[in-house]
Amino acid sequence: MIKDNYQKWFQSYVEKYGDIPEIALKRTHSLRVATQMEHVFKLLKFSEDYTVLANFVGLFHDIGRFEQWRNYNTFNDNKSVDHADYSADKLIKDGLISEIISIRDYDKLIYDAIKYHNKLFLPNNLNIKNEQIFQNNLDLNTAIKDNYRALTSLYSMAIRDIDKIDILYQYLLSNYFLNTDNLPVTDKVAENFFNNQIIDKRDRKNLNDALVLRLSFINDINLTKSLVLIKNNDFINKIRSVYPDKNNMTKFFIYAEDRLNQLIEDNYNHEYVLKK
Repeated sequence: MIKDNYQKWFQSYVEKYGDIPEIALKRTHSLRVATQMEHVFKLLKFSEDYTVLANFVGLFHDIGRFEQWRNYNTFNDNKSVDHADYSADKLIKDGLISEIISIRDYDKLIYDAIKYHNKLFLPNNLNIKNEQIFQNNLDLNTAIKDNYRALTSLYSMAIRDIDKIDILYQYLLSNYFLNTDNLPVTDKVAENFFNNQIIDKRDRKNLNDALVLRLSFINDINLTKSLVLIKNNDFINKIRSVYPDKNNMTKFFIYAEDRLNQLIEDNYNHEYVLKK
């Protein structure tokens, strides 16, 4: 798998959809996610073949977004298609990947990692971070390189993490949250947040709910390195500093920051995957 070749293919592919802000948004998101995926796998001490695979998964995890915009004029999955399913099917089932790379040993891994990157939970066969292979703090590059299921789980966990981290970054850069409607966080969203639960985006009713949904991402992080990326980029405090309704949202910001610090402290000795 030659990185320069598939990166050039990606750029050429995206150009077909025009030079408009919506397409540029998803192009730059994909490029950043690819870079961060590769970075994380290097931190995990994986060999070059695996770090390049991580880059590939990151770059193509939203490949269906461009066709989604062309066909439906929206990125809202509820009004169009599930973009992760669409991306995975277009790349693997429809055979687009055959135009990009010749090595096909990891098609199933790529398909699953992309398909499940936006789902509320990983399916049971991939939701295995509590198994000993991840919890024994072994050298992952050695421990799971011949374990296809564990590899698929790791890539699936990583792309979920990095996608969320870049969404926080995009959220900070955008003007979206500057248009807050000042409505109170709904009870269900607040309850799930303070109980450290994953929040279903379908429960989001207003713009403050949307903020809490993003702050709750820390409860769906899988890798220790991902938590550190969130902490080092100071996303929570940066969003808080510019959020227009920060007075009513202070308790959510404080809780999110405390929760993040606690997770990092609790997993200080877990170099790879968060403990049970």
